[in-house]
Amino acid sequence: MSLSVPNPSDEPEVDEIDLEAHARAGHPHVPRAKAKRYIITIDRARYTVGVPEMTGKEILRLAGHTPESHKLFEKVRGGRPEPVAPDQVVNLRKPGVERFQTIPIDPGEGIEIRRHFELPEEDVQALDSLGLPWETVNDDGRRIVLVHEFHTDSRYDHAKVLAALQLSAGYADTQIDMVYFWPPLARLDGRPIPATDGRVTFDQKAFQQWSRHRTASNPWRPGVDGIGTHLLMVEDWLRREFTKN
Repeated sequence: MSLSVPNPSDEPEVDEIDLEAHARAGHPHVPRAKAKRYIITIDRARYTVGVPEMTGKEILRLAGHTPESHKLFEKVRGGRPEPVAPDQVVNLRKPGVERFQTIPIDPGEGIEIRRHFELPEEDVQALDSLGLPWETVNDDGRRIVLVHEFHTDSRYDHAKVLAALQLSAGYADTQIDMVYFWPPLARLDGRPIPATDGRVTFDQKAFQQWSRHRTASNPWRPGVDGIGTHLLMVEDWLRREFTKN
């Protein structure tokens, strides 16, 4: 007596598929019928997408990474993680797709750490203390500090971003104003983030401008403030966004 094999096309449509849970439950395939949403696991974080196919670059971007900073691997149930190229298309309906994993690229493997201009020693110490890759970049006459893998908050759609600070010609006597993020951040609860609609292009990327400024009661303190204290303020801006409403 032969056993009948389920036909994926006969399965009913579903609103949402959790790929990891589906694969671990032993289902032989993901339904071929269109699903409205797919829950994918990248490292230990879960993300919901509304498309059945994504490129490696898009999956990395979802996790706040770039092909320059991280490699992507696809884990299929029962198999070893296989590398996914940045422009490779991943079919989320493919049988057994379980989760995705990323690993940082060592600077010696291809990510070029640029030092186009020097910073004061205290700024270098503050940036090194983060344990994150950082760069100083001359971009069309602008002096930009880039901090890779900058941590945000689990309540945003990207746990890590590329953060940019623009230094004026008079820095460090003159203040650092605002911060810029790429990819742009959004709240997972769908609520808008005020004063973040602006986009500024640095290093060929459209950064999200967070228009946050010092006040008369919190002025820039030459000789005291620098990149380290400004990044502390940036972290506070990210947290305080969720205390407003």
